Amino acid sequence: MIKNSDLVTECAICHDRIVSQEQPPVPGDEQPGAATSPAFPIYPWSVLPPRLATRLEPAVPALAELLVTEISTNVPQYTGRRSERFWTGIRQGVEQSLHVFLQLIGEPRGPDPQLRAIVRGLGRNEHEAGRTLDALQMAYRIGARHSWRTFATLIATEQLTTEQVTAFAESTFAFVDELAAESVAGYTESQAAAASEQERLRSLLLTALTGPAPDTAMVRRTASAVGWLLPERVRAISTSGGELRALARSFGGDALTAAGEGDELVVLWPDPDGPGRSSRLELALSRVESPAALGPAVPLASAARSLRGARETLALGVRGGIGPGPWRWDDHLAAIGLAQAAEPLSELADRLIAPLRAESDGSRMRLLQTLEAVLDAGGNHGTAAHELGIHVQTVRYRLGRLRELLGPLLDDPKRRFELHVALRARRVAMGPVAETFRDRRR
Repeated sequence: MIKNSDLVTECAICHDRIVSQEQPPVPGDEQPGAATSPAFPIYPWSVLPPRLATRLEPAVPALAELLVTEISTNVPQYTGRRSERFWTGIRQGVEQSLHVFLQLIGEPRGPDPQLRAIVRGLGRNEHEAGRTLDALQMAYRIGARHSWRTFATLIATEQLTTEQVTAFAESTFAFVDELAAESVAGYTESQAAAASEQERLRSLLLTALTGPAPDTAMVRRTASAVGWLLPERVRAISTSGGELRALARSFGGDALTAAGEGDELVVLWPDPDGPGRSSRLELALSRVESPAALGPAVPLASAARSLRGARETLALGVRGGIGPGPWRWDDHLAAIGLAQAAEPLSELADRLIAPLRAESDGSRMRLLQTLEAVLDAGGNHGTAAHELGIHVQTVRYRLGRLRELLGPLLDDPKRRFELHVALRARRVAMGPVAETFRDRRR
C-alpha cells in the first residue's frame, strides 16, 4: 500500500503525451496457452475502486476552470479570443468530460455516445474555422497533464496499490486519447464534406461554362465559391477514368478539375498560351495514367468548343486511329474531319472495295493493308514494303491481285483519291482495317 507521492511523480513523466488505449486482441491471434494479464484491461479505469469517483467529484468545477484558463493562455490559436459563446462551450465540454471520466471509474465501458458526439463536433468546428488540429490536440494535452496532476494529488491520500495508481494514470491519458480520436474523426468528416461540396460546385461551374448558353452571373458566383479566378482563355482536357482528386493534384489549384460525362474527368487549363504554361501542362499530363486528349485553346466563352474538340480527339485516340496519346486536337484536324464524315465515306469505301468481298477474311485484310500502305506512300512500293515489314515483291504481287479484283479503279486518279480518303476515314473512325472490313454477310 502506498501513501507517498513517489509513484505519482514518476507517472507524471507521461504528462507530455497521450497514452493510446490498449486494443482488444484480434480473435485468432492469441498464442496457445497465453492468458490476458489483468494489469492491462481494455478499459484501464474498470479496475479502479468506484469510491474514487466520489472522492474526486467535488474537484471537477475548479479543475474545469483551471483547464479553461490554461488552454486560453497556452494555446496560441485560442489566445485573445473574446467570444463568450466559444469559451462557454469549451467550459461545458471540459466539465462534462471530467464528469463522464469519473462516472466510468470501475465500469468496463468507454465514453457514452453523447460525449463522443460533443468532442466530434469540436473537431468539425476546428475545420470549419479554418484551423488545423494542432490547437485542439494541444488543448487535449494540457487537459491530460493538469487533470492527472490534480487527481494524483487527491488520490495520494487513498489506500491504493501500486497497480491501481498506475491504472489511474493510464486511465487519464487513455480517456483523453479516446476523446482526441473522436475529434480527429469529426475533423476528417468535415474535410470530406467540404471536399464533396467543392467537387459539386466545380462540376456545376464546368457545366455552366460548357453549356449551350452560359449564365455569366452564375458562372461568376460559382467561380468565386470554389476560388477559381476566371481566365481569359482556356484549353479543355478530357480523360477517360481515373480519380478526381488525384487528377486535381496533378494539374494544381489554378486549373478547374471536375467530373464530366459518365466516367469522364475534365480539366479546364487556364492561360494555355502564357509563359511556361505549355511545359507545366506537359508535366501535369505526364502524371495522368488514363487516356487523355486536349481541345483547342479558346476564349473562356468558347470553353464548350474546346471540350467538344477534346472529346472528339479522345474518342479517336481510344479507338486506336491516331497513334499514342495524349492526343492534341490541333495535331489531328484531318483525322477529326474524316471521322465527322465517317458515315458517307464508309459507304463509299464499301462500294469501292465490293469486289474484295469474295476473298477470305485473311486475304482481304492483307490486300487492304497493302493497298492503304501503297496509297499512303504515294505509290512507292519500297516505302510501303518497309512500312508493312514485307518484301517489295510481295507488295507487287498483292497489287497485281488488287488490279485483277478492282479493275481500272487504281489507275483513275479521281477514283484512287476517293478510295484513299474513304479507307483513311474508315480506319480513323472505326479502327484497324483487319476489324472493320470483315465480311458483313457472316
